[in-house]
Amino acid sequence: MFESAPTPVLMIYDEELRQRTSDLLAASGRYDRVLREATTVLEARLRQKVPFDDLAKIIPNAADQMEDNLVNKLLSPNNPILVFGERHEQTRLFRILGGVMAYLRNPSHHSVDNNVEWS
Repeated sequence: MFESAPTPVLMIYDEELRQRTSDLLAASGRYDRVLREATTVLEARLRQKVPFDDLAKIIPNAADQMEDNLVNKLLSPNNPILVFGERHEQTRLFRILGGVMAYLRNPSHHSVDNNVEWS
């Protein structure tokens, strides 16, 4: 019988993501911080793909240059600014990242949730 739960194994190959989340994943709780940090990295990377002046033209209000609005403006399959593969691939990525922003990013950036599980 197990005396304690086994420690999960997770390989994070992205260096920046590993540096920003490994200590949080090793903690004994408050895993909402992992979501907050990981989705901040995602947002920053999306913004870095578009020169600042261009992003300011696409989304003039800096407060709107985040969350699902950023994904909608940059990755929309109908008129993408950032293109990732064929249209069907673009659509899939758009849906995945839109969901990540709406379901994971927004709640973790606007509230504290001590019930987020490690998994």
